[in-house]
Amino acid sequence: YLATLYGEIQTDYNQYNTLKPIPYAIVAYDGEVAVGCGAMKNFDATTMELKRMYVKEKHRGKGIGKALIKELEKWCKELNHTRCILETGPWQKEAIALYKKSGYMEIPKFGPYVNMDFSICFEHKFA
Repeated sequence: YLATLYGEIQTDYNQYNTLKPIPYAIVAYDGEVAVGCGAMKNFDATTMELKRMYVKEKHRGKGIGKALIKELEKWCKELNHTRCILETGPWQKEAIALYKKSGYMEIPKFGPYVNMDFSICFEHKFA
């Protein structure tokens, strides 16, 4: 999906899209069919980074993405973290709108995304 949006630009980001180390993941189902997913990994002692957020196009607008975020945030709190951060791209308009509706605020680029031209970063703090 990202390759269809960003083309060659996406190859610069592939190094940050490996499965290691992402120990926490969830999948949303419609019956027996997987329709969405989300994951997170430790960023630091108080922060989780959301990764792999995705809902199949024909299932968007049904609250699945919001439910995935809420479940990941609940898990984050259970693990005694106080905020979530994430990185997305400018052409993922639906994702950006979802993050903003879910209480995420744009922040300066972090970690490996600091010098990446097509990165937008967000955070959501709890309490």
